[in-house]
Amino acid sequence: MSDLECIMVDDGSKDGSAAIAEAFAAKDSRFRLVRKKNAGLGAARNTGLLHLTEGTEFVAFVDSDDTLPPSAYQLMISTLDETGSDFATGNVLRFRAVGHYQSGGHSKPFRHTRLKTHITEIPALVTDRTAWNKVYRRSFWDAAGLLYPEGILYEDAPVSVPHHYLAKSVDVLSEPIYHWRERELGEMSITQMRTNPKGLIDRVTSMELVRSWLLKQTAPKYKEYLRSYDENNLVEEIPMFFWSVVDGEQDYRDAYQECVGRLLRAIGPEQVRKLRAPLRLKYHLTLQGRIDEFVEQMRFEAESNGAAPARGMLRPYADYPFLRGGRKSVPADVLRLDNALVMRSRVYESAWEDGKLRLTGHAFPEHLGVEHKHDLVRMLVLREANGKRIVTFKTKAQYAPEATASSPHDIYSCDWAGFTSYIDPEKLKKRGQWQDGSWRVLIGGVGKAGVYKGRISGGWADTAQSYPTHWVDATTRIVPILRDSFLHLTVETLRAALTGLQAVDGVIELRGTVRSTSNLSGLRLQMHHSESGNKIDFPVEFGTPAGRPVPFTARIPIEALTEVRDKWAELDPTAETRTSDHWYAKLLLADKTVLQIMVDDRVPVQHLDLPLNPEAPLGSARVLVSKPTDTGHLQFSDQLVQPVVDKITGADEDGFVLSGRFPLPGEHHYELVIRHGWREEDYLHPLVVRDGRFEVKLPAVPIGSFAGRVPLHKGTWEVLFRPVGADPELYWPKVQVALEAHTSLPAEIRARGKQVVLERRYYDTLSLEAHSDLGPHERSGFRQRQLRKEIYPAAKNKPLRDAVVYNVANGGQYAGSPRAIHEELVRRGLPLEHLWTVDDQQAELPQSARGLRQWSPEWFDALATAKYIVTSAHLPDFVTPRPGQVILQTWLGTPLKRIGHDFEKIWFIDSNYLKHLDREVPTWGKLISGSSFATTVLRRAFKFEGEMLETGYPHNDILFSPDREKRAAEVRRRLGLPDDKKVVLYAPTFREDRKRPHGGYQIDLRIDLDAARAALGEDQVLLVRPHSNCHGTIPGDGNGYVYDVSRYPDMTDLLLIADALVTDYSASIFDFVNTGRPVLFFTYDLEHYRDNLCGFTFDFEQEAPGPLLATSQELVKALGELDKVTADHREAYAKFRSNYCDLDDGHAAARVVDGLLG
Repeated sequence: MSDLECIMVDDGSKDGSAAIAEAFAAKDSRFRLVRKKNAGLGAARNTGLLHLTEGTEFVAFVDSDDTLPPSAYQLMISTLDETGSDFATGNVLRFRAVGHYQSGGHSKPFRHTRLKTHITEIPALVTDRTAWNKVYRRSFWDAAGLLYPEGILYEDAPVSVPHHYLAKSVDVLSEPIYHWRERELGEMSITQMRTNPKGLIDRVTSMELVRSWLLKQTAPKYKEYLRSYDENNLVEEIPMFFWSVVDGEQDYRDAYQECVGRLLRAIGPEQVRKLRAPLRLKYHLTLQGRIDEFVEQMRFEAESNGAAPARGMLRPYADYPFLRGGRKSVPADVLRLDNALVMRSRVYESAWEDGKLRLTGHAFPEHLGVEHKHDLVRMLVLREANGKRIVTFKTKAQYAPEATASSPHDIYSCDWAGFTSYIDPEKLKKRGQWQDGSWRVLIGGVGKAGVYKGRISGGWADTAQSYPTHWVDATTRIVPILRDSFLHLTVETLRAALTGLQAVDGVIELRGTVRSTSNLSGLRLQMHHSESGNKIDFPVEFGTPAGRPVPFTARIPIEALTEVRDKWAELDPTAETRTSDHWYAKLLLADKTVLQIMVDDRVPVQHLDLPLNPEAPLGSARVLVSKPTDTGHLQFSDQLVQPVVDKITGADEDGFVLSGRFPLPGEHHYELVIRHGWREEDYLHPLVVRDGRFEVKLPAVPIGSFAGRVPLHKGTWEVLFRPVGADPELYWPKVQVALEAHTSLPAEIRARGKQVVLERRYYDTLSLEAHSDLGPHERSGFRQRQLRKEIYPAAKNKPLRDAVVYNVANGGQYAGSPRAIHEELVRRGLPLEHLWTVDDQQAELPQSARGLRQWSPEWFDALATAKYIVTSAHLPDFVTPRPGQVILQTWLGTPLKRIGHDFEKIWFIDSNYLKHLDREVPTWGKLISGSSFATTVLRRAFKFEGEMLETGYPHNDILFSPDREKRAAEVRRRLGLPDDKKVVLYAPTFREDRKRPHGGYQIDLRIDLDAARAALGEDQVLLVRPHSNCHGTIPGDGNGYVYDVSRYPDMTDLLLIADALVTDYSASIFDFVNTGRPVLFFTYDLEHYRDNLCGFTFDFEQEAPGPLLATSQELVKALGELDKVTADHREAYAKFRSNYCDLDDGHAAARVVDGLLG
C-alpha cells in the first residue's frame, strides 16, 4: 500500500488530533492536512474529495474515532482487481474497552461473502448505509455524481444506498474490514442519542433524500427499488424510533409524529397495508396522532414479548386492551391478523425408521398457540423447489411444553404444539423414478381461526441440526439439510464417489469413481478454499472401468493448498481467530458442470490424518484431515493438531468418559476445558496423550470450584482441548467428534440434581448443555406471566405463614447479612420456616434452611404468604407487601461510590433502573443502615422514607465473634491455603465503561501477577475476588500464589481470613476496617473513576484509610512493606473507622432481628 494518499480533514477538532495529523503530514508526504470550519461529516467528506489527486484509482473514508484491520484495504482492493466490481463493501465490528463484537446492522447483509453481486440479489444490502466500510472505484464514484448532504446527521445513506442501486456489481465481504467505535465517555455519538429530536429529524430527512433520488430516476426498475426501500424503512428503520418515543420527552414525541407521519404519508397506505397487524396499528396510531395509545401498545408488547392478543373466529383480529372503544376506534383492516398467523416450528429429533424419516418437533401459529390437543390439525407439506409437485404427510399431536418455553410470546400456551410425522421418500418419485432435486419442508395447520402455514425450522444440536442421510437404492439417497435454518430434503444420485486417499511425498492421491452421461474429457478436480473463495484445478487420470463407474485419480500437491492458506492469512482480518481452513473437493466437467464427490458411508474409506509440520510446538502444529461434510461430501480441513474423540462411554453422575486418537507419536499434555461462554467461566481437567490415544473424564460438575457442592450453571458449555501452558486468551478449537462416535450422542445424565446433556453441534463439534432446574412447564414466558399476574395475587389471599424468605443476589448464595440474620433467628429457636431463594441450584445451604427454586411456583407462593422477606438484592416489580408482611432490605453495605439517584453521570444511568427503584423502594418496610454516615446516603440515594434500622451490618458480626478464629481456620482449610503464608485479598469493583455487549462487566486486572508472584510469593498468597457483576478468568489461578475465589459464597469469610485487603473503590473497605488490618487502594484510574464514572460519596482521596497506589509496581512494593503501611496510616485508619463504621460491634444481627420481629 505504498501508492496511498490520506486526506485528513480538520473541521475544528477540540482535542489533540489536529496536532497528531500535522505530525503525520510533516514526516510522510502521503498524508495531507486540510482545515475547514465544522459543518458536519458530510461537509468534511466532500472537502476531502475535492483535495484528491487527479488519477486516484480508489476512494475510501474513515471516521476520526474508528480503526481498521491492517489488511482491510489490501483485501478489498485485491478483490476489486479480481472481480472488476464498482466497489467493495465489508463487514463491521463495533468496539469498546471490552473488545470487538459484531455490528448488529451489518450482520445480515454480510453473513456470507458474495462477489460480483447486487442489491437485487441481496436485498439486505439496503441496510448497508455507512460510508466507511467501502472502497470505491474513483471512476464509479465520479460517474455517480453524488455528494454527501451537509448539515445533517445520518448523511451516509443518501450516498451509500443510491450507489448500491447504480453499481453494475458489488463485492460483499463477510470479513470485518472496519472497527466502529462505540463511545463510552465524552459526548454521545449520533447513534447513541436515542431521545434527541435532532437525531430523529435528521434520520427521517436522510430517508427522504434517498426516496427523492429514487423518485427522480426514470428507468422502470427504480419503481421496484423504491418499493423495496420503503419496505425496509417501514419494517426496520422507522421502528428504531419506537422505544425512544416511549422514553423521550414531549419534544421528541412531537418530532416523531411530524416527521414519521410525513414519511408515512409519502410512502402511502398500500405499503402499510401489507405489514403485520402490530406494526400496522403503530403506524395508524402515528398518523392519527394517538401517541399515548402508541406508547401503551409498546408497553403492552414489552410485557408480552411482542404478542398481539387474538380474538375472533375465522378472521381473527388483534384485541388490545388499551384501545378506546376496542375495534370501533380502529378500522377492522388495521387489526386483522391474517398475515401474522405464521406457523413457528422447531425440530427436536430426526431418525430413519423402516425407510421413513421420522421428525419430532413442535409447530404452532404465532399469536394463537395450541393450548389443547384438538386445537390444531397439522400436515407436513413437501414442495418441490423447482417444480409444481406437492406431497403431504400426516402428523400426530403430542404434548410438548418445550414449545411454550420456546415461544417468544407470553400470552398463549403452546403445550400441545408437539408433533411427530413420518416422511415416506417413495412419494417423492416422479412417474416411479427418482429424480434429483430439492424439496422444501413446510407445515400447514387448520384451526378455529383459519389456515396457517410456515417452514420447518431445524434445532441446534444432534439430529435436529445435522440430519442422517438415507440410501433408497444403490445409487440414490435422501439428504435432509438445513438452509438458512429451514429444513430441505434433497434427492441426490451418486455421480462421483471417493474410493481412497493416501499421501505420498507431499502429494495427496485422491481416488474415486465417476458416473456421468456427459463427456468426461477435460474433467478436472477442483479444490475450493472456503475461507478465501480461491479455487485450484488439478488434472484427473482415468483408469479402466470395470462397469459403468469410471475410476479416476487426482494428485494434489499439499504445498499448493498451504500456499493459499498462508496468503489468505496475510489478508484475512480474522486470521488470528481461525483455527482451521476448509477445502471442498469437486469434479469440474468441461461444460462447467460441477459434480460433488460423495463419501459413501456404505464403503469403508481410510481418511487422511496427516501432520503438516510435526516438529512445530502444540498450538502451531497443523494437520490435514479428510472427512465428510454434514451432507456426506468430501472436504479437507487444514487445522491445528488436536485430540479427536472417537468413543464416548461410562456416563455417570460426575460426567462422561471420552477416548480418542491423536495424529502425533509420543506423549503430549493437554487440558480438557469446559467453558461457559456468557459467564466466561472455565473448568480444567488434565489429559495425557500417549502414542496416539487418550482417555479422559469430561466433568459434568464444577471442578476445583470453591462454590460448594453445586451443579454446573445452566447454559451451553463449550468443550475444547488446550495444550498445557498455552495462552488461554488465544482461540482454541472446540473438540471434534469422529464420525464413528456420532451415534453415541446425545448422552444425558443427572448431575447434582440437574439434567446435563453431551451434544453434537455443527455436525462434529462437542458441546455440553446444562439445563435449567426449572422444567419447560415452569420457565415458559406464558407460565411465568400466569405466576406473576394470577398465581401470586391469588396466593396473597392465603393466610400468612410463619416463614422467612431470604433473597441474595447472584444465585442466592448462603452469604451476607441474610445469612447472619438467618443464623440469629435459628439461634433463638423461633418457630419459623426458613426458605432460601436459590437460582439454578447454585447455592449449598445448611440443614436449617430449605431451598426455593427461584421463579418456581413454590417461590411465588412463598413470596405471597411468608410473614417476612429478608433481601440484600432488588426484588422483582410484581412483589408488593400485603398487610402483616414485612420486607427487610439489608442492602450490601455502606456505599463508597454513588448509587441510585445520587449517580450524576447520565451516560451510565439506566432510566428503567431508576424507575424500578422508585417503584420498589416504597415496598421496603425496613432498611438496614450500617453507620450514621450510611443512613444519610441511603435515604437520599433511594429516596427512602420508611423505617431505617441503624444497627450496623449483620454480615460483619463474625469479624467480632469469639469464634472467628475457628471459622477462619475452616475457611482456610476449604480454600487449601498454606498455613505459613499471609493472605492478601484483592477485591476490585466493576467499571461501568467495561460493560460487555451481551451483559455483565469484564474483569480488568491491572496487577502484574508475574511480578507480584516473584516478589511476594514466598510469603504471601493472593486471593482474587472480582465484583459479582464481573466475568472473566483469572490468570495464574492455581499456581500456588493466585487463587480465584470469585465463586466462594460469602465475602465476609474472605475478609475474615485476609491479612491485608487490596481494593480500588469497593464498599468492602467499610467492612474490612473492623478487623484493624491494613487496606491498600490500587487506584490506577482514580481521576477517571472520580470524574467520569461513579464518583464517591465522601472525600475519598483525603480520607482513605490506606495508601492510594497508581501502579502495579507501587502496589507490589507496598505489599512487601505491610508493617510500614499500617504504621503510616494508623491515624487515618482510626478516624475512618470512627466516622464510617460507628455501629458495627458484633451484635448487629440481634438488633436487626429485634427490629424485624418488633
